[in-house]
Amino acid sequence: MEEQTKDKLFKIFLLVIGLLIVIGLFLNAYLLLRKEKPPKVAFPPTPAPTQIPPSPTLTPDPTAGWKIYRNERYGFEFKHPQGWIYNLQAEKEISQKGDSPQIIRTQIAPFSLENDVSLVINIWENPSRLSTVNWLKEYQKEIQSVFVNAYVDKLPAFKDTSEVEAAENATKRGQRGGTAFPRITYYVAKSDKVYGIQLNNYSPEAFGYKNENIYDVFDLLISTFKFLP
Repeated sequence: MEEQTKDKLFKIFLLVIGLLIVIGLFLNAYLLLRKEKPPKVAFPPTPAPTQIPPSPTLTPDPTAGWKIYRNERYGFEFKHPQGWIYNLQAEKEISQKGDSPQIIRTQIAPFSLENDVSLVINIWENPSRLSTVNWLKEYQKEIQSVFVNAYVDKLPAFKDTSEVEAAENATKRGQRGGTAFPRITYYVAKSDKVYGIQLNNYSPEAFGYKNENIYDVFDLLISTFKFLP
């Protein structure tokens, strides 16, 4: 009887030990599941590769390589093609005694090519400091229509192409004009003077340009014209 009691107690002891082990295993598994996982590190998104914009195409300067004519006496300069040579008599007084101060005082013919190409700069006194348009209306009344249609060194100017237009109209009527190229003149008022920059007595064969391109060269020259400070 005593042996049976001991045997039962031993079995109960083993059962309790087994239950404790099982409970311990479940408890350990539960704690492992409840254990906090380490936070995920948020890395910034990889930026897209920066695209380098293509370099802008530089427009070549059509006046690159041109020479500079500078006139200190009358305070201006401009660029002109290399092939143009200076007139030996660069400046001459052409005003007559008793002339009004508004009449041409000085004519500058800075250069020519084989004496067939001429760019003339006429300078008038403008003591009242009239604007380009008002001066032309007052003293160049033979020009029928006057308005600001151009700029010279950022100053309002008038580009007179009336002779060119007259020549074109004559050609349309079947009439033949003279051999010289029709004049084009840019008029611009600056302080107490008015400048008339004129393309005059052109022979297209002498200069080697196509006829229509000669005027383009003149416009480029005007774009480089600057008054000295």
